[in-house]
Amino acid sequence: MKRYLLRRLLYFVPTLVLVSLITFGLSRLAPGDPVESIIGISVFDEETNPDDEKLRLEEYARAAAEYHYDCPPFYFAIIPQNYPDTLYKIQPLSNRKHVTRLLRKYDDWSKIVSFTQEIAKMRTALLQIPQKPANYSATIERVNRLSLAIDNTTISALLSSLKKDQDAYPKALANIDKIDALFQQMQQTHRLRMLIPKWVWYGFDNQYHHWVSGVLRGNFGLSVIDKKPVMTKIWATLPNTLWLNLTTLVVGLIFGILSGILMAIHPQKWYSKLARTKMYAWLAIPSFWLASLLVIFFTTNDYGAWTNLFPSNGLGHFPQGATLFQRVFIRMSHLFLPVMSLAIPLIATLALQMRRSLAAEMKKPYIKTAILKGIPLRQVIWRHGVKNAIFPIVTLFGNILPALIGGSVAIELIFNIPGMGHLLLQSIYGKDWPVVFAVLVITAILTILSLLLTDILYTKLDPRVRLNHQKSRHE
Repeated sequence: MKRYLLRRLLYFVPTLVLVSLITFGLSRLAPGDPVESIIGISVFDEETNPDDEKLRLEEYARAAAEYHYDCPPFYFAIIPQNYPDTLYKIQPLSNRKHVTRLLRKYDDWSKIVSFTQEIAKMRTALLQIPQKPANYSATIERVNRLSLAIDNTTISALLSSLKKDQDAYPKALANIDKIDALFQQMQQTHRLRMLIPKWVWYGFDNQYHHWVSGVLRGNFGLSVIDKKPVMTKIWATLPNTLWLNLTTLVVGLIFGILSGILMAIHPQKWYSKLARTKMYAWLAIPSFWLASLLVIFFTTNDYGAWTNLFPSNGLGHFPQGATLFQRVFIRMSHLFLPVMSLAIPLIATLALQMRRSLAAEMKKPYIKTAILKGIPLRQVIWRHGVKNAIFPIVTLFGNILPALIGGSVAIELIFNIPGMGHLLLQSIYGKDWPVVFAVLVITAILTILSLLLTDILYTKLDPRVRLNHQKSRHE
């Protein structure tokens, strides 16, 4: 048994690695600059003071070093021949993206570096002018646009406009001709080296390695919104999500299996036909739509005082000195409608599956033999029929818990339950990407654990799994 579980765990390792790679890749593709989100300021403003800009760059560099954003993204890279090995060192991220776009278009790294450095010098010189002329705002705007432009036509037009402003700013725009000459040289380069790839090995000092090491220690970084550790926010919401989903799972399993057994044993009875029709209807109801209806009809006085039966949001607050019964009552009264929203489709799924499985099992020869031997029908059904018909339910179990966690996102929002789903939506709206990707990783881990639990249940319920495992071990 231990070897079997160890082998199953080893099968999950590639899945976790793949999940970590996808999550890390998505985190690096997320919009915005993660370092600027951490420090809470934008490095470049249109008319910021050069001294303030220098301090911001120093703060940016410190945060980038602390959170390893000054390291290469991965262990290795396959990049075009004209790309430098140290492109990741260019900070801030907006400068790196701009230089990368220029490399794709103009190829020559040395000319591009000189071009961007000369523009930066010109911008600094303009910002240091004590007395701003009337057309200063238009000039500095052109320089800012030039520092981000990559199109030939746009760059040429901006350089022509800045040359006209040279008389008003002879010192600040003294290098405009040099910038123009560099631009002309950049246009003459060939892009053949873009088609030739090269392999670069960066080693273990990279962003992914540091990120995975932190994840293994339970460190997903800081929240962009309130600068709290991500795991602190998740641990505060995870119990609420587990309360909701585990309660739903218990309710769904009990009522779904019992309903399926009832419909399989008495298929021609009127209540079985009614239940089957009802199950198909429940299966077609989206959980979020059902939750909205339950909130409208059972949490307000709009349809009569008697319909205001349940609280509409949250999980309730326990008064000081509350007894265990009071705590359970408060929690259950708040969970009733959310659980029903998730459990009704689940009950329908399990009931229909159990009905089909048990109906097929009751037609098998060993069941008929047991009945002919005089074994009571109830004993045949529960000891033999249900025991073998339950395996498809066990198979579904591996997908039920992940589906519930995914479905509870909308339910937590509708009922204002402070769970992981609610936190996920808030983080998406607030562009708090560290929290978003941490929730995705934890959801993937819960999915893998539910699949592992399914395997354990199989080995306990089905002797054939144990026998096959022992046979393969002896061979």
